[in-house]
Amino acid sequence: MKLSTHCNKKIITKCWVIFFWIMTWQVVHYIVGKDILVPSFYATMGKVFELLGQANFYYDIGMTFYRVFMGVVISFVLGSLSALMAYFLPIIKELFTPFVTTLKSTPVMAVIILALLWFTKNNVPIFVCFLMCYPVVYTSILKGLQEVNKDLLEMAYIFKVKQRYILKDLYLPQVRPYIESALGMIIGLSWKVVIAAEVLAVPKYSMGYNLLSAKSYLETETLFAWVVIIVILSSLCEMLVAKLIGRGGNKI
Repeated sequence: MKLSTHCNKKIITKCWVIFFWIMTWQVVHYIVGKDILVPSFYATMGKVFELLGQANFYYDIGMTFYRVFMGVVISFVLGSLSALMAYFLPIIKELFTPFVTTLKSTPVMAVIILALLWFTKNNVPIFVCFLMCYPVVYTSILKGLQEVNKDLLEMAYIFKVKQRYILKDLYLPQVRPYIESALGMIIGLSWKVVIAAEVLAVPKYSMGYNLLSAKSYLETETLFAWVVIIVILSSLCEMLVAKLIGRGGNKI
């Protein structure tokens, strides 16, 4: 009963928060008084439902989602592998440090412009997503590995504990929170980076292309509608990943 009441309170609170921001949007719309600058919430939602009825809408979303997925997977796999190498081989850590520091300091737009010289417009968003997300994964997982208790590791090796138990009972519990943190950060980041890259690279089928097209033709309602869709999809992806991580953690 208490759990049900707590859940109901959370739902009601979230509804009030959403209502507050919708009303804020409407107030700003009335203050500005120009639809071309800030369209109303209702006009924007009408455009969202209009987009839902278009055939190309789902293909555009699918292609952007594919680029986000590929960028996240590549950055997570390579970031994890390089973090493991850096942890066990100090020389690798020394070699990677300048590279990772450079990536952290480089503006996204500079990376996109360089990528436009090296890759086709369809692959630019994937490459940029990888470069922007890789340092987050590498840094987080390496930090998690470095936090593993050295005394426990030494005892495990002295008593000749099998490697799979060392991995399962020492490394995974310590590194898992850092993996969760890295995934939580790169999911949201990946959507922003991929969309930005699509706006500049202009691949034919993409959400970024639709944003640029709406801006070029001063279709502000369409522009806002795409922003709403992007925010919803990004939030849903973050929630899905958080749920999957939670289930995985319960099994460990």
